[in-house]
Amino acid sequence: MTRDGIGIRVDWRKLDRGLRALAVRVRDMGPVARDFGAYLVRRWTQSFARTPGWQPSAPGTPPAVQSGEGRASLTYEVRGGGETLEAGTVSVHMAKQHGGGEILPRKARALAVPLSRRARGKRPRDIAGLHMIPIRHGTTVGLLVPKGWEPHGSTGTDFVLKTRVDLPARPWLEVDDEAYAYLGMRMERHLAREGG
Repeated sequence: MTRDGIGIRVDWRKLDRGLRALAVRVRDMGPVARDFGAYLVRRWTQSFARTPGWQPSAPGTPPAVQSGEGRASLTYEVRGGGETLEAGTVSVHMAKQHGGGEILPRKARALAVPLSRRARGKRPRDIAGLHMIPIRHGTTVGLLVPKGWEPHGSTGTDFVLKTRVDLPARPWLEVDDEAYAYLGMRMERHLAREGG
């Protein structure tokens, strides 16, 4: 202490304990990684477009909710005590929705793209009485229509047959500034925690 001034006393033992507790929290970022993984999945789930009926979402926007399969495919995994966080989708289809690209038939000569409400979520063989009307226009090679179909009648086309479909990118698996701000806040809270 100084005679006329003010002084401070440092107890190095308390500082040492505090630094050791901070080092333990820095080594174990698992709670932060798990919380951030859950946060991302929640945000991505909420980003899916809600469109009337079975309408697709606009290009450049997150995919529209149709079956719920896309939302159910979202997951995250934390490894190495929080050193690594992997978050995203386990669905090849949803990855294609994110990045866009070309969809080609795997076993058939053409893709059957559903157009009617009754065809949604079904294959052509699931609907009895369909017959094909051949059409050659770009990638379209035919229509699958019910018996009694007329071009401007009351019964609609169930499927269009295409040699390929070009899917526009609908980026939705993104980490934006708001997510990074959340991660920063969560890390600060974790590191500031008292008592190790």
